[in-house]
Amino acid sequence: MPQARVGATEQHPIACAVLLVLGLAIVAGGLHYGWGSLENPGAGFVPLLAGAAMAGFSAITLVQSLVKRRRPLGELWAGAQWQRPLSASVSLVLYSLLLRDLGFPIATFILATYLYRMLGPSGWRQTLLAAALTTLGFYLLFQVWLEVQLPRGPLAFAAAERALAGLIGVAC
Repeated sequence: MPQARVGATEQHPIACAVLLVLGLAIVAGGLHYGWGSLENPGAGFVPLLAGAAMAGFSAITLVQSLVKRRRPLGELWAGAQWQRPLSASVSLVLYSLLLRDLGFPIATFILATYLYRMLGPSGWRQTLLAAALTTLGFYLLFQVWLEVQLPRGPLAFAAAERALAGLIGVAC
């Protein structure tokens, strides 16, 4: 039996209608906050545009799904594999729960290691290197360059942070 392909080839009108209504609600919220102008955008500018795009694409997809003959919903999801997406979702929830206690570097390294191991067959050396580089990249981006306060956790990497900042020429 061929494996079902979920996504681009099937649209369900109920889902399209729900997303259309949600998009219109976002547009209403954007209008409520005031959208301003292109030169001076208001608080509702981005939500208005995002909601309009969402409603527009949902309306197009809704029309397509009503015109096109569709398969029953149960047949659409037959053969779908939920293990990886569910595992990734659970790991992200755990990451958000442990981030404050473990700190950004440790929690991100653990998450990246798990996700890289889950994604494909690679050795531990490659997985740990990729996780370390990912953690370092995100740390540099958020903590050093964008100056976002990230949870430090039990291990304050103050000396390493000063050395790293000195290497790239940013003051801590």
